[in-house]
Amino acid sequence: MHVHLRGMDYSYKEDEYTGTLTALLGGVSIVVDMPNTKPELRSPALVEEKLRRLRSLSVTGYGVYAGVPLGGVDPRELLSKPVIGVKVYPKDYYRVETLQAVREAATRGLIVVVHPEDPDTLPSYEYACSRSTRGLWCELAGVRYASRLRDSTGARVHVTHLSSGASVELAKKLKLTCDTAIHYLVMDENHAGADYCVYRVNPPLRGVTDRLSLLKLVAEGLVDAIVTDHAPHTLREKLGDPGTCPAGLTGLEAYARVLATLARSGLISLYDLARLASLGPSRIIGVKPPLARRGYPGYATVIDFSRSGRITITHTRSKTGYTVYNMFEYRGEPVAVIVAGKLAMHEGSIIAKPGYGENIVRWRTR
Repeated sequence: MHVHLRGMDYSYKEDEYTGTLTALLGGVSIVVDMPNTKPELRSPALVEEKLRRLRSLSVTGYGVYAGVPLGGVDPRELLSKPVIGVKVYPKDYYRVETLQAVREAATRGLIVVVHPEDPDTLPSYEYACSRSTRGLWCELAGVRYASRLRDSTGARVHVTHLSSGASVELAKKLKLTCDTAIHYLVMDENHAGADYCVYRVNPPLRGVTDRLSLLKLVAEGLVDAIVTDHAPHTLREKLGDPGTCPAGLTGLEAYARVLATLARSGLISLYDLARLASLGPSRIIGVKPPLARRGYPGYATVIDFSRSGRITITHTRSKTGYTVYNMFEYRGEPVAVIVAGKLAMHEGSIIAKPGYGENIVRWRTR
């Protein structure tokens, strides 16, 4: 429910075909694309262009979030398009258009996903990425903003990619749904070392204590979903100037393998795996969950828990050509993926062709 497939002017980083190919290899059958493309999906025409690209290129099921519209764009027209919901970035927090769009989303029953870093606490939203400048207080302030946004609009508001147990505890106290990303569960600031830019992400990887507290709350069932936040950049960009290198990590290639490893380790149950990867995201975004019963979408992933190995670049088709999960030791291999009732991946071989998937808004329950 949280990926960045890039495409459009960012197609040199990733596109809707290579991103969803990587999703299949990573055991993911449905992706929901974020609107911070170039140009950003803040108008009806650009949303239509993104959906056209997904319809023709995707090999998985798909959905898309709209961005907060720019001045002069009617949010009613924007959200009349077949989108899953609205994404609110820190630079949108205090815009009047945000309130208008979120109120319209509430009227339509659409989810509003908030990136929880309050821009008033950041020295520079675009480039300040270190743990010291994007401290946990920025994230906590963003969670509080999400609560105020919900209370002032009546919308269903969800906070995404929380990086610490403290943030999850606050979200639950404020009665918000929340997710975390796989990189916060298996990596911390010690992983970066000399490759700081390669591991740069927003919110940043935090300390070991933050990671362990997050794992504890996942085990206790307080996290509603786990996402990838797949956000590819070229290796040349990631090896650039530490002051301006872009934030974002790939993750689709590792998703099922990381979750299977958590289950094999005993941290989560098999039911928890299904809840965090499928049932929870479905409920949050407001679509029918992929279940093996009549009248439900035919999306499934088969995992062989007897298999183990290490993640390498052979597990990805991303244009980046690398993975930050390289040599991660996993226990549990995705061996088949079914998309819209058809076999799409089997034993690492891609069967799906571009255009294989469907827009999952057809399964909307709200």
